[in-house]
This record gives sequence, C-alpha cells and structure tokens, in this order.
Amino acid sequence: VAIEHRQLVNYVLGVSERLSLPRGASYAHVSTFAADLGNTVLFPALCLGGTLHLLPEELTSDPAGLAAYFEQHRIDCLKIVPSHLSALLAGAHPERVIPRKVLVLGGEASSWELIEKIHALSPDCTILNHYGPTETTVGVLTYPVEKGKRDPRTPIVPLGRPLDNSRVYLLDAAMKPVPVGVPGEVFIGGAGVARGYLNRAELTAERFLPDPFTPGSRLY
Repeated sequence: VAIEHRQLVNYVLGVSERLSLPRGASYAHVSTFAADLGNTVLFPALCLGGTLHLLPEELTSDPAGLAAYFEQHRIDCLKIVPSHLSALLAGAHPERVIPRKVLVLGGEASSWELIEKIHALSPDCTILNHYGPTETTVGVLTYPVEKGKRDPRTPIVPLGRPLDNSRVYLLDAAMKPVPVGVPGEVFIGGAGVARGYLNRAELTAERFLPDPFTPGSRLY
C-alpha cells in the first residue's frame, strides 16, 4: 500500500489529538515494524518529544518480563492487539502491563469482557478502541470506552467516530447510505486515503472508488 507523507502527517495529528498526552510522555512499541499497527505510538512519540520504548519480541511475549519492564519504566501509552493483551494479562501481575494513561486497542475486534477486565485492573487508564485498514493510513475511527458503559446491543466494542479530515459512510450495493440499524459496507474517504497499491493498477481501481459525495475525491 502506497502511503504518502501527507497522509501519515494527517494521521499523526489526528490520533495525537485523541491520545491527548502531554509532551514528554512515554510510549511502548510492541509490534513488528512490518505492519503499521505500531505507528500509533511511534510517530506521536517522535513528533511530540516523547520517549519511545522499542521492545524486543522475546519481551513482548513474556508477561512477567513485560510487567517488570513497565514497572521500571512507567509507560504512559501502549498500542496493542486485543488477543496479544489478553495473553499478557494471564501473567502474575496483569495490572503492570497496562499503561499509566492511555491504552489503544486495534488490529482486531475488542470484546466487552476484555474491557471490563482492564477497567478492573486499572480504573484510571483511558481505553481507545481504534479501527482502520492500512489503505486509509493506520486507523480512522476511535471509540473512547467509558467504565461501566457496556453496550448491550453488540458483543464487541463499537468503532467510534473518524479522526479529523476523515469521512466514514455505511453504504448499500448502490452506494447509497443505509438507515440506522441496517447493515452496510464501510467506505472511508478523506485525507488518509492511500495513493493505492504499488504497481497494481487494476486492484487500485477496484478498491479505491470515486467518492459520490465529494467530487474529485476517492473512497476505499
């Protein structure tokens, strides 16, 4: 996926506003650089004068080792896949692998059971559910999960609202918005939409469509 500098800049500004962390905060990077999951902490740390902790793979899969590291270094922000976090919470000190201020969950659906467990272990930690395909630059939607605010209508945590300069639509097969409560396909527009797939013009044309609501723009 070809991501331009301006798209990443837009994402960093937008997600930093949602993280709402002070300059000098500590961020932990626990995912592979081959994926964009960790960009949520990597670039805000570098752009806002924070401390970026790059953790080796053997530590990120060791609940005891990671708990000890977090206890020593006082991590403020962590971005992690829910299933990865669930495995880490099985250790002897699960409360220590939760960051002090902001926990960002992304990469797969988050369950309410996991949210309630996190809140029980660390009531003061802000939890953001974060969603977005690589084709729209790391993530587009964030949902701040309030303690005790479980939504009984769905077994998974909602995706939330778009970052600045992003647009999200739920459309039917005719590219028309569906009513509330009616299933539809997620289409994403705005400043984060990628250039396309490198050297794959046909696939780019198939997935990146003209935006019927904003002439001259595209939707993924």
